[in-house]
Amino acid sequence: MTVNTVLASNQSCLDHPPQGIPEHVGLNLEVKMALPNTCPATPPEEVDRMVTPILECVKRHTSGRTSSRGIIFSSFDPDVCVALKSRQSSYPVVFLSGMGLYPHADPRRTSIDTAISHAASAQLAGECLA
Repeated sequence: MTVNTVLASNQSCLDHPPQGIPEHVGLNLEVKMALPNTCPATPPEEVDRMVTPILECVKRHTSGRTSSRGIIFSSFDPDVCVALKSRQSSYPVVFLSGMGLYPHADPRRTSIDTAISHAASAQLAGECLA
């Protein structure tokens, strides 16, 4: 059984992590936000509404466990990346950028140079041009 088959068959979510994925296979936990492209920045209360339960869930499932599984957080939302980075230090955070291929009011999402500058100034683990 492949990792993709395990994930698809379990319709995985954070509260019910998939079984059967080998410990050496890392996980990229991408935080997706549902805001219109015309919104220049995600409201802080919306960032908090998403980030807090995700971090609590990851902590619940990883506390006290010895695991070789690598976990990274990622998001196309620069404000979510900053929140993930500032609220925990155990896992790297990567900012995803659409490289200007998708319209958005936030220049951090549409300009490669601005995205890289944001990732560096927020001390994120990296910038992924997707």
